[in-house]
Amino acid sequence: MKYPYALAIAATVLALLLPMSALAGDPGSAGLLSLRLGMGGRNGGMGETGVANSSDATGAFWNPANLAYASGTEISVQHSEYLSLFREESLALVHPTRWGSFGLHFGGFYTKDELVRTADEPAGVELGTFQPYTVAVGGSYAHTVGEFSVGLTSRLIYQRIDLYDGMGISFDIGAAHQSTTIEGLAFGAMVQNLGSSFVLEEEEFDLPMTVRMGGGYVLPVAARPWLQHVLLATDVVLPNDGNGRIHYGAEWQLQESFALRGGYRQNYESLGFTMGAGFARGPLRVDYAFMESRNDLDATHRISLSYAE
Repeated sequence: MKYPYALAIAATVLALLLPMSALAGDPGSAGLLSLRLGMGGRNGGMGETGVANSSDATGAFWNPANLAYASGTEISVQHSEYLSLFREESLALVHPTRWGSFGLHFGGFYTKDELVRTADEPAGVELGTFQPYTVAVGGSYAHTVGEFSVGLTSRLIYQRIDLYDGMGISFDIGAAHQSTTIEGLAFGAMVQNLGSSFVLEEEEFDLPMTVRMGGGYVLPVAARPWLQHVLLATDVVLPNDGNGRIHYGAEWQLQESFALRGGYRQNYESLGFTMGAGFARGPLRVDYAFMESRNDLDATHRISLSYAE
């Protein structure tokens, strides 16, 4: 084999990932669930897939190992609205060098002002308002090792709810492979949000650790003026506080400047299909995603703007 040491490293990483998928806890045992919210309108439209097909700046969330395949410097900003109540703003940056690829990312998750009431029944007395929020800032590094790539993300997390706040650190570790034998085939795996328990005013809870594994394949279709490529992707998601889920996604690049996307998230109680579109002009790209929520919950809207050199 041409790169036996690379295969050994990738096999070791995957050997560490797979047993962890069995460490599922009770539903509701993990906190800081906003750390699981995806990044990028492109990925959102494709069923929230990305562990194998996110070599742009959003790889800082989906799999830091993919940053090693970045074709150039890129910055991406995003705005998301969840259930008409929650907002998320995020920024991601990737910069490849001869020593590897470096990434930075920032995420802020917040909601509108909430009422503070006394414990009186039935409604209590209003004492004022507060605005809960979570902020995460991190850095990533990725490097190719033979035919594979490995990546690491370190993230500082701060959360405040009324008078109480807490701070912690989490880590992501991932591996990826873009096949040179079968053109267009890619695989990825990662563990997200590794770290010690988070403490918020004497209340201790687990981080939302998640194992992600998946693949992507660009179909070998003949390029036409109205069709550049078709990408299929699948992510298996194994959280530490629930059952496993499967995400499916597809992208139809109709022209260099326009793409349509669709996807589905399986084994969720309230989440279902997704769809979206992307528009590019020169170094700028705008992506929008609509993500269905069932059980009378409002849908999620995500829009991102990227600039790539």
